Amino acid sequence: MNEKEYAPPINRLELDTAATMFPLAFCKKHKSLIRLTVTMSDPIDRNSLQSALDRLMPRFPSFYVRLSHNRFRYFFESLDYTPVILEEARANDPLFMTLDELYTCAFRVVVAENRIALEYSHAVSDGYGGSVFLKSLIAEYLNIRYSVSGFPGVLCVKEASTYDEIKDEYPKIAGVANKLKDFPSAYSLKGTPDEKLHITELTFKTEALLNCASEHGVTLTAFLSGILVAALTDVRWYKNKKQQEVRLSIPIDLRRRFSSCTLRNFTVPITIYAGNVSEKTDISALCQSIHKQLKRSTNKENLSAMVAMYVKMAKSRVISAMPLSLKRWGVQTFFSLRKVESCMTFSNLGIWRLPDEMEPYVKQSGMMFSPKPSSPYSCGVVSVGNTLTLTLTRSIKEPLLEQRVLRILENTIYKKNIRLESV
Repeated sequence: MNEKEYAPPINRLELDTAATMFPLAFCKKHKSLIRLTVTMSDPIDRNSLQSALDRLMPRFPSFYVRLSHNRFRYFFESLDYTPVILEEARANDPLFMTLDELYTCAFRVVVAENRIALEYSHAVSDGYGGSVFLKSLIAEYLNIRYSVSGFPGVLCVKEASTYDEIKDEYPKIAGVANKLKDFPSAYSLKGTPDEKLHITELTFKTEALLNCASEHGVTLTAFLSGILVAALTDVRWYKNKKQQEVRLSIPIDLRRRFSSCTLRNFTVPITIYAGNVSEKTDISALCQSIHKQLKRSTNKENLSAMVAMYVKMAKSRVISAMPLSLKRWGVQTFFSLRKVESCMTFSNLGIWRLPDEMEPYVKQSGMMFSPKPSSPYSCGVVSVGNTLTLTLTRSIKEPLLEQRVLRILENTIYKKNIRLESV
């Protein structure tokens, strides 16, 4: 099809290759939900935001959906209504959407004073796709509320959705699958399970952290990964679990590497290994080791091989022929019994670039996603302008990482004689 050909209205949308697993694994402890937040300069006018959400519906057909299923598989059905904006007091705790709610609508928008939160199933999209949707929602809101318009780089509600935006891009880039290596279980943080999620936001000057990463000769993702690995290692020493390896799972956005503009899932997770870290290990050496691993693991050949495993499983005729109830039981049993592959997931959405006309209205942005049963912590990072927000989310009562991350980060920066100013 022509790259610029517009997509006609759809009533049913098949899940993309990565998304097929999320509804099957969905349970109380494994929800696969993402929440993006934006803090505005002024209090939110709910009516204007609701109007913006109504207008956006034709532009994002892959978002305005609800989860549905037949006997053999899950799929999306298009909504014939616009979801209602929720107030923070009326919504459940963040990342606590239920499967029944996803059958009604696979996303929700929540407002509280000057903050807008977009929460959605990972089956709908990844962090990048959600950020594109949220940016367009804010642009339309500003147009309605303040008569501000003309935002370059933001998807316009007056244009129709294109085929490229709703494509499942995984099959196109799948290479030759590599044989999976069998590693021992990674170190797993232990604590008292808590039904309430605990969320800690740390905000810093983006420029200061970029300068510090540059001093170590690494990217910001590698630098922050090093900080998290050092904090996790500190907990492991304290718990006397020296034989278990510290690993991070980092989702890699495939769009830039494979030239895609899909708004659906298009990431693949890679695993970063801490190696032999001791109390005498220099943080710079740790960050550089992670930097090299990221560079080696994210070449096109390796990424295509990892994608091939997803595609092979999704296209399996044996799995496709299984009843949905059996698939759900099999997937949830697999996740409950498999080895701990990583200590936590760390995702850096990068710099959320806004048009100059939009910047005065947006102060801060954040990202969080539901922790997994075997890794009760997750970490998301987003930068807007010169403000970087690092969000730690945990599903246990004990705060094992928060103070350690902050202490190691500050010590690392001071050793480099770079002063970090909190926002």
